[in-house]
Amino acid sequence: MGLHPAFHRLPTVAPERARREALFWAAQAVFWSIPAIGMTLLLRREVFPDLPADVSIAPLIAIRLAFVVAASTVLRELYRVPAVRRLPAVPTVAVIVAACGGMALLEPLLVTPATAVILPQMAPYLQRAVVKLTFNVVSALLIWSLGYRFLTGFVVISRSENLARQSRQRASDLELALRSSELARLGEQVQPHFLFNALTAVVACRHDPDAVSEVTGSLAEYLRFCLATTDRHAPLDRELDAIEHLLVVHQARLQSAIECRIDSTPEARVLPVPPMLVGPLVENALKYGARTSPAQLTIAIDAGIEDGRLRIAVVNSGTWVDRATDRPGGTGLANLRRRLDLAGLTGATVTVAPGDGTVTAEITLPVAACLAAAEGARSTPPRERPR
Repeated sequence: MGLHPAFHRLPTVAPERARREALFWAAQAVFWSIPAIGMTLLLRREVFPDLPADVSIAPLIAIRLAFVVAASTVLRELYRVPAVRRLPAVPTVAVIVAACGGMALLEPLLVTPATAVILPQMAPYLQRAVVKLTFNVVSALLIWSLGYRFLTGFVVISRSENLARQSRQRASDLELALRSSELARLGEQVQPHFLFNALTAVVACRHDPDAVSEVTGSLAEYLRFCLATTDRHAPLDRELDAIEHLLVVHQARLQSAIECRIDSTPEARVLPVPPMLVGPLVENALKYGARTSPAQLTIAIDAGIEDGRLRIAVVNSGTWVDRATDRPGGTGLANLRRRLDLAGLTGATVTVAPGDGTVTAEITLPVAACLAAAEGARSTPPRERPR
């Protein structure tokens, strides 16, 4: 039979409670040592000016210190009551004044008579000084109570802020983990489609050894790119180079020539972008362009930077197949938009515009957001690839 959950918390709760108790009693010793010194220096002169010099006041000081220490310990328990701790400022002050006043009443009712019994030689002097002694007790307990409430309130606020900070950090870490997990899932949806098409391409050219060699070489290069890809940003030219190998594989699969052009500016090629950015658009262009092009399939890929935004356009011959790439479970535009959103690229857009015998799929990304996201990705540990 398992232990109650409270037992599992004992190793952490007990040391913390012991630490707080030790801190409290250390503060008690420091605080009440000041009145002890004051009483030693001033009690005889200010409260008992007519006390004979041969009468020691050390026992009186010891009794009064024991009383105020005990009184402050009782007040502490009162201030720790949850209902009292939750009071606003004005009611809290009222409770403190009332509690200290109640404790001070013990001076004439209990402490002074008890001291007179213990120290009979001081009995007549105590009766004349009872008002001063009571006032001193009230003052000392008020100062102690206000200090205690201030310090404990400061500790509670600091602890609450620390807990809130830890909670925010845990929420941020959880969100980052969820984003990484979903990015991995969305990115890995792309690869099975390519592998299926690649196997089809190898089968299609199985009677031509040179074609098989070329296709498998391109397949190896593209798979190397896919396996090296994580959720981190990388320069755009890496994917553009991989796209060239992708087109070789698809050309063998379609068993027809594909006219393809890739134009990109140097600034665009070195810009860090999320992985698998252009591939899904090229896959869609190949799949639906080959189906709807009246003649030879043509694909043009243009990448450049205009007005602080990276613009990547994939134009293919053919006609737009309505909602074909946004079907449930697909790896088209909805997948790509979601990955860009998870990557933190605020302001990114993915659009498709049918034209006269062509379809243009365009991605635009703010350059500043790409650089910031890439810098943020470098500051976090890399995600391990699933095995």
